[in-house]
Amino acid sequence: MSSVVLNSRSGSELSELSNLDSDSRSGSTRSVSETSVSETSSDSESCSEDTASYSPAGAYRCANRESLLEKREKLLQRKKVPQRELFKTLVALNDTQPVNTLPRELLIYVVEYLCPSSDARHADQWIGRLYVCRRWYEIFTTMPSFWRHIYVSSHPEWLELCLSRCSGMPADIYFTGRFSLQATLPTLEEHGHLVRAITYSVLRSSWASDISQLLALPLSALRKVEISVKTKSRRRALVELSPESCAHLQSLRLLSCDAPHDPGAYASLRTLRLVDSSWSISFNQFLDILVSAEQLQELVLDKCLSGLRDCPDGFPSAYPPTRSPATLARLQTLHLTNVRSSLGAQILAHIRVPQATDINVRTYANSEDPQPSVWALLPKNIASFSPIFSTATSVTVGFTYSDLCEVVAQSATCHLSMQVSLKGYRQFSDRWEAMEGFMRTFTDAPVRSLTVTGAAQYVSGATWEHVFRSLPMLEELDLTGGDYFGSVFAALRSASVHGGGIMCCPDLSTVSLMDRSYAPGFQSDPFPQAMFDQLLDALRMRAERGVRLEKLKITFCYRHWRPDEGCEDLTVALKSLVSNVESNLVASRWQL
Repeated sequence: MSSVVLNSRSGSELSELSNLDSDSRSGSTRSVSETSVSETSSDSESCSEDTASYSPAGAYRCANRESLLEKREKLLQRKKVPQRELFKTLVALNDTQPVNTLPRELLIYVVEYLCPSSDARHADQWIGRLYVCRRWYEIFTTMPSFWRHIYVSSHPEWLELCLSRCSGMPADIYFTGRFSLQATLPTLEEHGHLVRAITYSVLRSSWASDISQLLALPLSALRKVEISVKTKSRRRALVELSPESCAHLQSLRLLSCDAPHDPGAYASLRTLRLVDSSWSISFNQFLDILVSAEQLQELVLDKCLSGLRDCPDGFPSAYPPTRSPATLARLQTLHLTNVRSSLGAQILAHIRVPQATDINVRTYANSEDPQPSVWALLPKNIASFSPIFSTATSVTVGFTYSDLCEVVAQSATCHLSMQVSLKGYRQFSDRWEAMEGFMRTFTDAPVRSLTVTGAAQYVSGATWEHVFRSLPMLEELDLTGGDYFGSVFAALRSASVHGGGIMCCPDLSTVSLMDRSYAPGFQSDPFPQAMFDQLLDALRMRAERGVRLEKLKITFCYRHWRPDEGCEDLTVALKSLVSNVESNLVASRWQL
């Protein structure tokens, strides 16, 4: 919908609009119509030849316009111009404009599509449209949808005018620039039953007091509250809503605020976004709020949970939940970011989100002692937490850096991302356990793309074999680690040999291998012969059974290679088994 604004630098537009509202149709209004018609008539005459050929109606309109233009000229040439007759002629002439032949509903649709800017600096663009002609003025001033988005200015009369033109339709009120709160409050209180939304985004010295006074008003039609004041100050605006305002509240978006303490403020919410805010309630009260918010569809909590009281002291493995998990049946978006890892793990252990399509968890551990990874974040019963673990088609797991662990899963309808970053001790305490667990977590899903970042060496051969047997639809494999090639390809071959004659991962076509192991200088045997043989044996077996790889990419980040006489390039052997080989190897010392 279009937005209504008024430039606070001058009140001339407001006075002109008030004059235009009079039912008497004063001479000043007529002069506006005359000017509008005379300014547009020349343009209409220039295009009359084109429009005349479109339809019989167009030809009639063109002929009628010509006669009206002649009549207007004759009236203007009289010594004493008959104002009433001239006015009727101008109105009739205006009706012949092609745009005014559009049905009212279509013209309204066009205006809404070309909605004016909501920026007060562009008020002239909006106000000017009222002066085009009488018909446009009548449409604009009688359509409530053009006046329901009200940007409060330093003129309280403007707010009163817009609310009166809403004709009982709920309105959205925006505080984005200069305004007088004391002059605005009485109008809002009088029309409180029309206020559908309040948005406050202006940073001024009294912003915290403004918000408290605005939200204390009884606003029975209130559906949305958005406070977005970005400040580095530790001061927060206390958001406390009256019971009338909470009755139908559906969206609460707060930045740099103190969230409501009353559980009733959250009961009917569909959207709750708290960013860089404080929430001074207990952990159990927090869970009770989630349980009571049965309509909740979007939950975004970013840097706002440090003030929770009476939280469990550690991870669920040591401090298991003392109450049954709450099922947020309608939740579609869950963002839990900038929260301690142990607290994030406890929250996830206490909820279920079966319908969530966007799950984003970003936690941190600030300790001088080793801390667990994302593996400690995952709920004990992952199947009941979210269906993504059984429907994912693309999975990325691993330790991207020594201080960063991440799990990302994507399906046709759902996206999950969990991350733990270390801010104290720079190494995770559960790398072996985590990688073994990650690789088995998604074995019930139809995974087509599997990426392991920076920790492939922590996965045992037995686990790799289980993974390859459990992912028959796997098409892409992207691995990063150190000294892991042999175990991976030995497991790939073994899974097929012991698979009862069934080739595992028959659709596997692309494999990307990156080795990050560090070997300074030139070494005589940086890539053992056994590892090379395991790689070739697996590729040879797949080629012989008609499921050869289409692309193999091998990258060594730190190892250096010295060409030896009588040795063949490794890529020569690989190219005989793989359609497309990319490698940064120069030469190897293996005899083929």
